[in-house]
Amino acid sequence: PSLKLSAGSQVKFGLLAKSDMSGYDDDDIKKTPILVGMTERKGGLWAGAKAKWETDFMSISAEMTADASGDSKGRKFSLGLEKGLHVGQNTMLIPYVTAHRVDDKYVDYYYGVRAAEAAVGRAAYTGKGGLNLDVGLRAIHRFDNHHSMLLSAGTTRLAKEIKASPIVGRGNTNQVILGYAYNFR
Repeated sequence: PSLKLSAGSQVKFGLLAKSDMSGYDDDDIKKTPILVGMTERKGGLWAGAKAKWETDFMSISAEMTADASGDSKGRKFSLGLEKGLHVGQNTMLIPYVTAHRVDDKYVDYYYGVRAAEAAVGRAAYTGKGGLNLDVGLRAIHRFDNHHSMLLSAGTTRLAKEIKASPIVGRGNTNQVILGYAYNFR
């Protein structure tokens, strides 16, 4: 559903479910020396609600999700800004920034080290909630009414509460996504 505020402004609402691949399994533990002796952490199904305020100038989105699988029992809140910039008739550049607040249960489950998992070089660690920050750029090119390509590149600065974990080796993660879409309309 949506609510039209003016000619160039509307708010859209929705429910969502998404997968979180933050966990690690026995294969990851065997292949990663810092994880040897840790117990598995499952990725999860996250569910919640979202709202997006679209204006002629920019879009502001908010999203609240909780771990529906019950493994971490965590919650996340995200607030994002993006601006679509047309480059010619068929290409759009979309710079974005999104802040993700993750609670202490999320950080402790995925990045914490329980007392029984502590080892030389890996102290016990109880995670606390923190704020991750995503910054990036998406490019979309429409070849015609049916075919388009997406290229997205971004970086995430991890919360200091995540970087403090003895099983985390870097303060940021990077991603590049290349995609193709076919519109059936």
